[in-house]
Parts: sequence; C-alpha cells; structure tokens
Amino acid sequence: MPDTPPLDTPQIGPDDVRKIAALARLRVAEEEIDGLVEHFSKMMHFVEHLADADDPDCEPFRLEPRTVAALRPDTPINPGEPGSPVSLEAWQRNAPATDGPYFTVPRVVGSEDSK
Repeated sequence: MPDTPPLDTPQIGPDDVRKIAALARLRVAEEEIDGLVEHFSKMMHFVEHLADADDPDCEPFRLEPRTVAALRPDTPINPGEPGSPVSLEAWQRNAPATDGPYFTVPRVVGSEDSK
C-alpha cells in the first residue's frame, strides 16, 4: 500500500480537520492539524483500499428486510397480573425527582458543566 493517497481519494484539508474537531467538541492545537490531515488522509486511503479488496469466500453483506414480530392478542389485563399497567404514582415513587406527571433529570447537554 503506498504512503500517499491516489488522486481519487477524497482530500482532507486543515479546514476539514478543524470542522471534525468542532463537531466532536475537541480542542486541537494548530501545530497538531498537519499531522491529523496526514493521518485522516491515510485512513481514507485505507478504507478505499479495503473497498477494492475481493474475497471470493466472503458473501457480500445484504441488509435483510425486517420481519414484524407477532402481536399479542388485544385483551384486557386485570391489575396485579404480570404485564398489567402500573400506576404513575407507583413509578414515581422510585424517581429521584418529579414535576407533576413528569420525571425530572439533571440537564446534561448544553449545561455550563459540560464545557
């Protein structure tokens, strides 16, 4: 496998590395960008090389259609039987905090602590 990617391999540039880092919420120092450009370019070339590989013993991957699970009969279940509905109050007794009919959880995404 050659060290330099061929011309048909998508080219990765410094702006692409910065965008990937921003999407991944990573801080990348400017002196690291050239090394990452080279690393990502080699990765793209390797994936392209794998796509060209042919193994006659390996069947191609085919996404099979999903089968629908059989539905249970729509019959009422008496309270107390397995599978019967549980009251909201019973579920909320195990919750650390509630707000009316809702469970409350601490904010994770977009909070000041996540920066």
